[in-house]
Amino acid sequence: MRPKTLWFSLLPALDAILNSRSLTEAADRAFLTQPALSIALKKARLHFNDDLVIFKNTGPELTELGEALKPRVQIAIQAASEALNLELDFDPYTSRRTVKIMCNTYLENAFLPYFLERVYSASPGINVEIIPFSPLPDDPYKLEDVDIILAAKTSNMENYQYTPLFEDRLACLIWRGNKKIGESIQMKEWLQLRHATAVKHNNLLLSPEIIQNLHQQSMPALRTHSAMSMPNMIIGTDLVITSIASYCKLFLNNNQLRMVEIEHDASYKDDFNLKVGVIWKSYRKDEPFIQWLAKICEQAGKDFQEKSSL
Repeated sequence: MRPKTLWFSLLPALDAILNSRSLTEAADRAFLTQPALSIALKKARLHFNDDLVIFKNTGPELTELGEALKPRVQIAIQAASEALNLELDFDPYTSRRTVKIMCNTYLENAFLPYFLERVYSASPGINVEIIPFSPLPDDPYKLEDVDIILAAKTSNMENYQYTPLFEDRLACLIWRGNKKIGESIQMKEWLQLRHATAVKHNNLLLSPEIIQNLHQQSMPALRTHSAMSMPNMIIGTDLVITSIASYCKLFLNNNQLRMVEIEHDASYKDDFNLKVGVIWKSYRKDEPFIQWLAKICEQAGKDFQEKSSL
């Protein structure tokens, strides 16, 4: 019978073993000597009664159980780390914590400046790390140390909390020399245009349905990783950038670009009017740090709405 317990200290070593190409690499990742790592692997094999991984000249071969353990070990380590690092006392003025935010490149340009102004004003010692947006996993532990997510509400929110922040409409940014488009454009014509985007393939399902349909009909003429540099790339072309109006407005001081409204039927109102909010893991909802971040986001959302209405 399998022992009821496995020393927690084995988990980091097991994680390194299951994700390395050799025992030497695993020892380096786990900050252990190779003999110590070999002992950890032996203990894990005894516990699971399975080889877990065989290191060959051609590379590692994981057993079925080894493959199944890989994500579970990572989740266990992350859950334990969050438990051990939990702080129920939070003073924003003296804090030196780092907040990790996940958002797409459009919101990074259009909304985050309002958030950062509020954060650094209330907590001068805090640090901020921003990472690219990716689809929310059903299991929030897979997000590791992400604190908050800025995005539209999605369907798989059972394990997350959501607070709406602001609404914005979709609009187009085009080269001023583009004579094919007037001050506005009908949705039918918009669908036939050549588009530029900074949305990754794996994030399309999180886009409004009308954007998903657009990308299913034809591949974007330009796909880039940066929404900040993309407007300069479309100058001199017939390409169109579609995003929230507040993002498009950021580039109107460039006299080579202009913003165009999309005319659409009332039935498409929800597709062209986006509701953006702050999302966090449900199991962290009682943490003062998370509650403070959500409040800062709400304040920044009001600032954003006031500025956008001018």
